[in-house]
Amino acid sequence: MARYVAALALAIASLMSLPATGLAAVLGGDQTVERTIDQNVAGNAETFQMTAIASGTAGTVSVYVDATSTASTLVAGIYADNGGHPGTLLTQGSKAAPTGAAWNDVSVPPVAMISGATYWIGILAPSGTLKFRIKSAGK
Repeated sequence: MARYVAALALAIASLMSLPATGLAAVLGGDQTVERTIDQNVAGNAETFQMTAIASGTAGTVSVYVDATSTASTLVAGIYADNGGHPGTLLTQGSKAAPTGAAWNDVSVPPVAMISGATYWIGILAPSGTLKFRIKSAGK
């Protein structure tokens, strides 16, 4: 069974100084818009394992939502690792009316992340079908 990685990126919270580009530094995740579309029907959550590539404070989870998504709300959370599985929920937020064919930033209460540590990103749509992009691990 292939493992999948969502096109997710974590950004440093705005309470930290931004680089000269004006963009938040990325703490981890896949910043590429992948080709494969995955979907979750209303109420079904999915989590994706990631390793932080830098230490910092995460205040945003960015999710690439496919153009065909019908989700009216996008919920995203960051979980601690528990032996290779999602553990304690560290932070969570939601975004109403996510935009299709675009990266959607979900603001979350700030949480410290440590470079090299494993975290899990969870996504969910309470209604509609959330369609997002993924890639097979190792590809």
